[in-house]
Amino acid sequence: MVVVEQDRTGGGVVVMDALGFKALRRTRPADIVAGIRAARTAAKSAASVRNFLSADRFHYAALSDTVILAAEPGSPDAPAHEARGTDHMLLGLAAAAAAVCVEAAKGPLPLAFRGCLSSGDIVVDDDIFLGEAIDDAAEWYEQADAAAVWLTPKACKSISIGSSLAWFQWDVPLKGVGTLTTLVVNPFYHEILEGFTRDPLGSLLERIDPIREAMLASFRTSVRIDVVRKLQNTAKLLEVARAHTCEHYEQERDEYFQEDARAQEEYFAEPA
Repeated sequence: MVVVEQDRTGGGVVVMDALGFKALRRTRPADIVAGIRAARTAAKSAASVRNFLSADRFHYAALSDTVILAAEPGSPDAPAHEARGTDHMLLGLAAAAAAVCVEAAKGPLPLAFRGCLSSGDIVVDDDIFLGEAIDDAAEWYEQADAAAVWLTPKACKSISIGSSLAWFQWDVPLKGVGTLTTLVVNPFYHEILEGFTRDPLGSLLERIDPIREAMLASFRTSVRIDVVRKLQNTAKLLEVARAHTCEHYEQERDEYFQEDARAQEEYFAEPA
């Protein structure tokens, strides 16, 4: 595990949008509406699940093809999160963003989403999002030349978890300026969590391989050079994500079960 320098933060946010939306809106309006609806439903569901599992408060909003996911500390009066709290929030946002990516790719017209995950102060009031986290994500989220949801430099400084099943290091291709080495959300992270306690690696791969093909299919409706470039970059990302998942899945799964067994032993060893 790679440990990075800590930066105390108050929350986190993901801003993401669908690649090729304008062209698809003109050529397949009914299908694009269904795809965007699926992405919004996934965002709403993911926020609800995180609110059930976490003391933090998760929110979502959507406008056209843009989806926003945000997390605030559980108590408005609480001090800025310690490293563990920030990790927990951003992992939750990564899982929610991955859920949006997967569900948007499953429809009759697969959609590929890209965006950024950032951290910092954020205030959410209904569908109003204010603060440095949303400003930072909004500055970066349209810059990737691939269907990648990646951590901004600010977000990377706020976490203690380096490469894991949730995210991994990759050189993100940026439009017109080369690449940026950073952490990228594993697009299969939602699927990993869905079956983490029951699925061996082979079963997981049976689920994620069709998702990978669906994500790439969203680019195969055009031969424009910019679309082909995004297809090639996204194919590289998904191949790295699959290999990374294969490398880490069983190890982290074994560690989970060992930790669970230790926790149960400690529980039953306590005097009545």
